[in-house]
Amino acid sequence: MQIAIDGPAGAGKSTAAKALAREMGYLYLDTGAMYRAATLAALKAQTDLSDPEAIAKEVARHSVDFNPEGHVTLDGVDVEDEIRTSRCARHTSDVAPVPKVRERLTEQMRAIAADRDIVMDGRDIGSVVLPGADYKFFITATPEERARRRLLEMEKKGTLEGKSFKEIYEEIVQRDKNDSERETAPLIKTDDALEIVTDNLSPDRVVMTMRDVIGE
Repeated sequence: MQIAIDGPAGAGKSTAAKALAREMGYLYLDTGAMYRAATLAALKAQTDLSDPEAIAKEVARHSVDFNPEGHVTLDGVDVEDEIRTSRCARHTSDVAPVPKVRERLTEQMRAIAADRDIVMDGRDIGSVVLPGADYKFFITATPEERARRRLLEMEKKGTLEGKSFKEIYEEIVQRDKNDSERETAPLIKTDDALEIVTDNLSPDRVVMTMRDVIGE
Protein backbone atom coordinates (compact mmCIF):
# COMPACT_ATOMS: atom_id res chain seq x y z
CA MET A 1 0.00 0.00 0.00
CA GLN A 2 1.20 3.49 -0.85
CA ILE A 3 0.01 6.52 1.13
CA ALA A 4 0.88 9.98 -0.21
CA ILE A 5 0.78 13.02 2.07
CA ASP A 6 1.33 16.49 0.61
CA GLY A 7 1.13 20.01 1.97
CA PRO A 8 3.02 23.25 2.60
CA ALA A 9 5.92 23.71 5.02
CA GLY A 10 5.06 23.61 8.71
CA ALA A 11 1.56 22.19 8.35
CA GLY A 12 2.38 19.09 10.39
CA LYS A 13 2.46 16.59 7.53
CA SER A 14 5.78 15.05 8.56
CA THR A 15 4.67 14.57 12.16
CA ALA A 16 1.44 12.98 11.00
CA ALA A 17 3.15 10.85 8.37
CA LYS A 18 5.69 9.49 10.86
CA ALA A 19 2.98 8.64 13.38
CA LEU A 20 0.76 7.02 10.74
CA ALA A 21 3.64 4.92 9.42
CA ARG A 22 4.58 3.85 12.94
CA GLU A 23 1.00 2.82 13.80
CA MET A 24 0.57 0.86 10.58
CA GLY A 25 4.04 -0.66 10.59
CA TYR A 26 4.89 0.94 7.25
CA LEU A 27 8.11 2.50 5.97
CA TYR A 28 8.18 6.30 6.31
CA LEU A 29 9.99 8.47 3.76
CA ASP A 30 10.52 12.21 4.36
CA THR A 31 11.10 13.52 0.83
CA GLY A 32 11.48 17.11 1.98
CA ALA A 33 14.55 16.03 3.93
CA MET A 34 16.04 14.66 0.72
CA TYR A 35 15.71 18.03 -1.02
CA ARG A 36 17.16 19.78 2.02
CA ALA A 37 20.13 17.43 1.91
CA ALA A 38 20.64 18.24 -1.76
CA THR A 39 20.46 21.92 -0.82
CA LEU A 40 23.01 21.41 1.94
CA ALA A 41 25.39 19.84 -0.58
CA ALA A 42 25.03 22.85 -2.87
CA LEU A 43 25.56 25.30 0.00
CA LYS A 44 28.66 23.51 1.26
CA ALA A 45 30.15 23.66 -2.22
CA GLN A 46 29.27 27.37 -2.44
CA THR A 47 27.35 26.66 -5.63
CA ASP A 48 25.80 29.60 -7.49
CA LEU A 49 22.15 29.07 -6.57
CA SER A 50 21.02 31.23 -9.47
CA ASP A 51 22.51 28.70 -11.91
CA PRO A 52 20.29 25.59 -12.32
CA GLU A 53 22.95 23.72 -14.31
CA ALA A 54 25.56 24.30 -11.63
CA ILE A 55 23.11 23.12 -8.95
CA ALA A 56 22.22 19.96 -10.88
CA LYS A 57 25.89 19.20 -11.52
CA GLU A 58 26.79 19.55 -7.84
CA VAL A 59 23.84 17.51 -6.57
CA ALA A 60 24.67 14.73 -9.04
CA ARG A 61 28.02 14.32 -7.30
CA HIS A 62 26.37 13.27 -4.04
CA SER A 63 24.28 10.43 -2.67
CA VAL A 64 21.15 11.23 -0.61
CA ASP A 65 19.67 8.39 1.42
CA PHE A 66 18.36 7.40 4.85
CA ASN A 67 20.01 5.50 7.69
CA PRO A 68 18.30 2.83 9.86
CA GLU A 69 17.23 5.53 12.34
CA GLY A 70 15.28 7.26 9.58
CA HIS A 71 17.66 10.23 9.41
CA VAL A 72 18.62 11.65 6.03
CA THR A 73 22.23 11.12 5.02
CA LEU A 74 24.49 12.93 2.57
CA ASP A 75 27.19 10.64 1.21
CA GLY A 76 26.54 8.33 4.15
CA VAL A 77 26.84 11.05 6.81
CA ASP A 78 23.87 11.86 9.07
CA VAL A 79 22.91 15.50 8.33
CA GLU A 80 19.52 15.55 10.07
CA ASP A 81 20.43 18.55 12.26
CA GLU A 82 22.24 20.49 9.54
CA ILE A 83 19.30 20.41 7.14
CA ARG A 84 16.94 21.93 9.73
CA THR A 85 18.68 25.32 9.90
CA SER A 86 16.81 28.36 8.59
CA ARG A 87 19.52 28.92 5.98
CA CYS A 88 19.04 25.48 4.51
CA ALA A 89 15.26 25.80 4.64
CA ARG A 90 15.40 29.21 2.97
CA HIS A 91 17.48 28.01 0.02
CA THR A 92 15.69 24.71 -0.57
CA SER A 93 13.32 26.60 -2.88
CA ASP A 94 16.35 27.48 -5.02
CA VAL A 95 17.40 23.85 -5.39
CA ALA A 96 14.15 21.87 -5.32
CA PRO A 97 12.62 23.38 -8.52
CA VAL A 98 15.62 22.39 -10.69
CA PRO A 99 14.22 19.73 -13.08
CA LYS A 100 17.35 17.55 -13.09
CA VAL A 101 17.47 17.58 -9.28
CA ARG A 102 13.81 16.58 -9.05
CA GLU A 103 14.27 13.87 -11.66
CA ARG A 104 17.22 12.37 -9.79
CA LEU A 105 15.53 12.37 -6.39
CA THR A 106 12.13 11.27 -7.73
CA GLU A 107 13.73 8.17 -9.24
CA GLN A 108 15.27 7.34 -5.88
CA MET A 109 11.95 7.88 -4.07
CA ARG A 110 10.13 5.53 -6.44
CA ALA A 111 12.86 2.93 -6.08
CA ILE A 112 12.52 3.03 -2.30
CA ALA A 113 8.72 2.78 -2.53
CA ALA A 114 8.69 -0.12 -4.97
CA ASP A 115 7.04 -3.26 -3.57
CA ARG A 116 6.74 -1.80 -0.05
CA ASP A 117 4.02 -0.55 2.24
CA ILE A 118 5.03 3.09 2.55
CA VAL A 119 3.93 6.49 3.84
CA MET A 120 5.61 9.28 1.89
CA ASP A 121 5.23 13.00 2.48
CA GLY A 122 6.29 16.02 0.46
CA ARG A 123 4.81 18.51 -1.97
CA ASP A 124 4.35 16.52 -5.18
CA ILE A 125 3.93 12.97 -3.93
CA GLY A 126 0.32 12.45 -4.96
CA SER A 127 0.71 14.42 -8.18
CA VAL A 128 4.11 13.29 -9.48
CA VAL A 129 6.07 10.79 -7.38
CA LEU A 130 3.26 8.34 -6.57
CA PRO A 131 0.27 9.40 -8.71
CA GLY A 132 -1.24 5.94 -8.27
CA ALA A 133 -1.03 5.96 -4.46
CA ASP A 134 -3.83 4.07 -2.72
CA TYR A 135 -4.58 7.02 -0.41
CA LYS A 136 -3.78 10.70 -0.78
CA PHE A 137 -3.98 13.42 1.87
CA PHE A 138 -3.28 17.16 1.69
CA ILE A 139 -2.39 18.53 5.11
CA THR A 140 -2.37 22.31 5.49
CA ALA A 141 -2.67 25.18 8.00
CA THR A 142 -2.69 28.98 7.89
CA PRO A 143 0.70 30.70 7.40
CA GLU A 144 0.34 32.32 10.83
CA GLU A 145 -0.11 28.98 12.58
CA ARG A 146 2.75 27.43 10.66
CA ALA A 147 5.05 30.32 11.55
CA ARG A 148 4.10 29.96 15.22
CA ARG A 149 4.93 26.27 15.15
CA ARG A 150 8.22 26.83 13.36
CA LEU A 151 9.21 29.48 15.91
CA LEU A 152 8.57 27.11 18.81
CA GLU A 153 10.40 24.27 17.06
CA MET A 154 13.45 26.42 16.36
CA GLU A 155 13.50 27.72 19.94
CA LYS A 156 13.42 24.18 21.25
CA LYS A 157 16.24 23.04 18.98
CA GLY A 158 18.31 26.16 19.51
CA THR A 159 18.33 27.02 15.81
CA LEU A 160 16.38 30.27 15.99
CA GLU A 161 19.48 32.31 15.10
CA GLY A 162 17.84 35.56 16.17
CA LYS A 163 14.86 35.15 13.85
CA SER A 164 11.66 37.01 14.72
CA PHE A 165 8.13 35.72 14.21
CA LYS A 166 7.68 38.21 11.37
CA GLU A 167 10.79 36.97 9.58
CA ILE A 168 9.73 33.33 9.92
CA TYR A 169 6.23 34.20 8.72
CA GLU A 170 7.58 36.03 5.66
CA GLU A 171 9.88 33.11 4.85
CA ILE A 172 6.94 30.70 4.97
CA VAL A 173 4.78 32.91 2.74
CA GLN A 174 7.63 33.21 0.23
CA ARG A 175 8.25 29.46 0.40
CA ASP A 176 4.58 28.79 -0.33
CA LYS A 177 4.73 31.12 -3.31
CA ASN A 178 7.88 29.49 -4.67
CA ASP A 179 6.54 25.97 -4.19
CA SER A 180 3.14 26.70 -5.73
CA GLU A 181 4.39 28.69 -8.72
CA ARG A 182 7.39 26.66 -9.82
CA GLU A 183 7.12 25.17 -13.31
CA THR A 184 8.30 21.68 -12.37
CA ALA A 185 6.09 19.66 -9.99
CA PRO A 186 4.45 22.57 -8.14
CA LEU A 187 2.73 22.15 -4.78
CA ILE A 188 -0.91 21.29 -5.54
CA LYS A 189 -3.80 19.43 -3.99
CA THR A 190 -4.90 16.66 -6.35
CA ASP A 191 -8.62 16.13 -6.89
CA ASP A 192 -8.50 12.72 -5.22
CA ALA A 193 -6.72 13.92 -2.06
CA LEU A 194 -8.52 14.54 1.24
CA GLU A 195 -7.66 17.98 2.66
CA ILE A 196 -7.05 18.22 6.41
CA VAL A 197 -6.65 21.69 7.98
CA THR A 198 -4.61 21.29 11.15
CA ASP A 199 -4.82 24.73 12.85
CA ASN A 200 -7.05 23.44 15.63
CA LEU A 201 -6.19 19.76 15.43
CA SER A 202 -3.74 17.82 17.56
CA PRO A 203 -1.29 15.51 15.78
CA ASP A 204 -3.20 12.54 17.19
CA ARG A 205 -6.45 13.83 15.72
CA VAL A 206 -4.86 14.26 12.30
CA VAL A 207 -3.60 10.68 12.37
CA MET A 208 -6.96 9.43 13.57
CA THR A 209 -8.68 11.17 10.66
CA MET A 210 -6.39 9.45 8.17
CA ARG A 211 -6.78 6.09 9.87
CA ASP A 212 -10.56 6.45 9.70
CA VAL A 213 -10.40 7.05 5.93
CA ILE A 214 -8.03 4.14 5.37
CA GLY A 215 -10.16 1.91 7.57
CA GLU A 216 -13.21 2.64 5.46
